[in-house]
Amino acid sequence: MVGINFIIVHSAKRGVKFEEKLHSYLLKKLNNQGNEYDLLIRLDPYGNRLFTVQEINELINICVSLMNKYTKDDWDENRVRKFSKKLLELCELALEQRKVIEAIGD
Repeated sequence: MVGINFIIVHSAKRGVKFEEKLHSYLLKKLNNQGNEYDLLIRLDPYGNRLFTVQEINELINICVSLMNKYTKDDWDENRVRKFSKKLLELCELALEQRKVIEAIGD
């Protein structure tokens, strides 16, 4: 499955996959929303990126915003909420463990 893997650096915890189709969907939907979601949707699908503690907190805010924004009971919006919830949990765990998150593109 192609996409971006979010992992906690130096942790055995399984990561969260940001699937290419979901990334494209959000990029299309949020492209003209200012830069509120840029930290997530402007990720390079082929590169790697480490997130600082401040950026992890920004990712948490993005996840909460996405879960509040996408509330319809359809396939795409359910996927957005499911991904956002998993990424939110990963971010909170990273902060709790005082570790950073890395996004690794396929």
